[in-house]
Amino acid sequence: MPSQEDIRHQLGLLEIHRRNLAQYLKQQGLIGEAFAPPMIVNGIRMERENIARIKNILRGWGVNVDDLPDEGASDSAATTQQPSPQPLPTVPSTIPQLQATTAASPFQYDVFISYSHADEDWVEHTLLKTLEDAGLRACIDFRDFAVGRPAIINMEEGALKSRHTVLVLTESWLKSEWTLFENLLVQTSDPGALRQRMIPLRVKPVEGLPARISMLTWVDFTRADRQEIAWKQLFTALGAPGS
Repeated sequence: MPSQEDIRHQLGLLEIHRRNLAQYLKQQGLIGEAFAPPMIVNGIRMERENIARIKNILRGWGVNVDDLPDEGASDSAATTQQPSPQPLPTVPSTIPQLQATTAASPFQYDVFISYSHADEDWVEHTLLKTLEDAGLRACIDFRDFAVGRPAIINMEEGALKSRHTVLVLTESWLKSEWTLFENLLVQTSDPGALRQRMIPLRVKPVEGLPARISMLTWVDFTRADRQEIAWKQLFTALGAPGS
């Protein structure tokens, strides 16, 4: 059974996505639905998907959640249209204890995590936890972004203040123009990828990646029999904290 903390966390995420949806709908109303740019249209779609997913989680836990008029199709309809989920990587059997270097680092964080909120459960409870258990300093939106500032500014600072940006590659990530913007920021600061500022993680099968990402060698978590190797590659690429 989920803990009260897990339930409060999901309820908090639900309120965040509802506020985001309300903002996107307000922008669409000001511009006109027929003239709304792709970022707003995709934002509305993704927020509705996130809301439906979180409501399904909460209702599976026996929590009563209301349906609001602007949230689109019912949860049951949204669920039946979704394909079977691809198993996500598990925590490695052994987590290395990386030792911080003594040299001064120009970066506040070792890694900035760029991901779609459709994958946030795995990102928070597996990826983030594993990286921080190894001693790495991670920057992630729900905890480290400044409240009251535009999200796009928080994204820019998170990427530029981190030695590396990890891209959690899934179809949901690919559809998000926000996370694509994060990628462009890191690509601009290291266009030749010579400093390995950008590290793609392929955690689900995904097609149609932009050439600037597909040209990079990624860490492949899609093979269940090679996940330990994938974790080792990721830790090697990230290096020691503060280096």
